[in-house]
Amino acid sequence: MLLGAFGQKGQAQDFQMGFSLGTAFYQGDMIKGVIDLKEANIAYGLFLRRYATDKWAVRINWTRGKVSGDDRNARPERGFRFNSTFNEFALLAEYNLIGGYNFNYSGKQADLFGLYLFAGGALSTLNSKLVSPVG
Repeated sequence: MLLGAFGQKGQAQDFQMGFSLGTAFYQGDMIKGVIDLKEANIAYGLFLRRYATDKWAVRINWTRGKVSGDDRNARPERGFRFNSTFNEFALLAEYNLIGGYNFNYSGKQADLFGLYLFAGGALSTLNSKLVSPVG
């Protein structure tokens, strides 16, 4: 997913909020190759990050999107197609490898790039619809 984010630090510079916007793709036997641009769908989300130290943070995410596939792209003799809307809720711990977080004490962005490790868990929900061939 391609991401875009904005941040607004609080008075004590402990929180950051943002959004993500990008694309979601199906990968499987209904496409040829790795990605089929005909099956690109919009995905978006929100996040809230709390800084614990200048290296550690906790982040919660919500992401919503859609994936779809159609046998006409790779296996027309079978004739199936589907689409699935998903929601994902995640709780993550983040560690900044190359410095402090990307805001200096004045609240202005200090670095253009960061390198992070993160780990956590997520819960996803799906609403899938399968269309089977007539016959």
